[in-house]
Order: sequence, then C-alpha cells, then structure tokens
Amino acid sequence: MITRAKGKEKASLRHLHNGNNEEVELTASPILNSNANFIETLVRKGGPEREDYALLNRWFVRIHERTTKGELSTADLLSLRKLFGRTMSIGTLQGHACDRPHGYAGDFEILDRIYVRHHSAQPEMMRWDAFFHAQASTKAVRNRKDYFHRLLDKHYTGREQLRVLNLGSGSGRCMFEWLSSRPADGTRFHC
Repeated sequence: MITRAKGKEKASLRHLHNGNNEEVELTASPILNSNANFIETLVRKGGPEREDYALLNRWFVRIHERTTKGELSTADLLSLRKLFGRTMSIGTLQGHACDRPHGYAGDFEILDRIYVRHHSAQPEMMRWDAFFHAQASTKAVRNRKDYFHRLLDKHYTGREQLRVLNLGSGSGRCMFEWLSSRPADGTRFHC
C-alpha cells in the first residue's frame, strides 16, 4: 500500500520482504508509484497468473524503455526490485538470473533448472517460476537441448564412437540425458 504524506516528496510502500513488513521509500513520481502498485498487486496475490503474463512482459519492456530514457534511475530500479521481496531471491528463477550467484548470467544451475522445469516449493514463488518458464528465451534453452539430442541421433550409428565438442555445456544435462538412453558405446564429449 502506498501512503503519501501531504507536502512530502517521498512515498512509502509497505510490503512483505523476507517475511518481514518493511518500508521502502520511493520518490513520489507518478511513474514510480504506478509501477510500484502493479508489482505490489502481483506479489500480494502470489505472483502472476497466465492471464497476467502479457501485461507483466509489457511492464518489463516499459521499465527498460523508461530507464533507457533516463526517466527511472538506478535507485528507482533498486526500489522497484525490493518490492518483489522474496520473489526476487535466488529461490526463484528470476531472482537467480538477476543475482547471478555464480558470477554470470546463464550459469550451469539456472540452465539445469530450466531443463528440468524447476518450480520453487514455496507457494508464493511458484507462479513467478511458471512465468519465467513461459518466456521465449526459456523455451529456447529447452529447445536447444532437444536440438542437440536430434543432432546426436542423426550422427549416432551405434557402430562407431562419436567425438563431440560441446561449448557452453552448463550442467551437462544434455549429455547426461542422451547418454542415459544409449548403451555405453564410448561416445566422448569434450566440454
């Protein structure tokens, strides 16, 4: 809920963050306040539902555009991020992707979570993971694994050993799944 004190330049948004009520101070600009209200609503209802996906994707595009134009500062973005509370922790796919706990985007752990369609066991985070899995980029990661398997199948005869160079092999799930469904034939992967 946003509360405004008459004559003050700050607005305060009370939200749930890591299980505690916490005040986040936001500059009282119409752009920031309307965006804060939108995120607060989604967090309060336990995350986006399928019918919210298009609206949320447009929201992210607008935030990016406004940041590029200088209408939102880094501090504004950090304030907005805090509104997500625990749903932006590494316990969710989106939080993991933003925090980059292994130092880079697209690390082995996020790729493996995408491949296995991981969803947080915590109810307030499940919908956020479902939203993440519904994105075109996430689908492309899963399609890449399927493409890799089809490509290997195309060259696999069962009579000769394959030697495969796999760049950006991540967790190795692509190879593990493919090898798990074949007899040990000496296929070798260099990652």
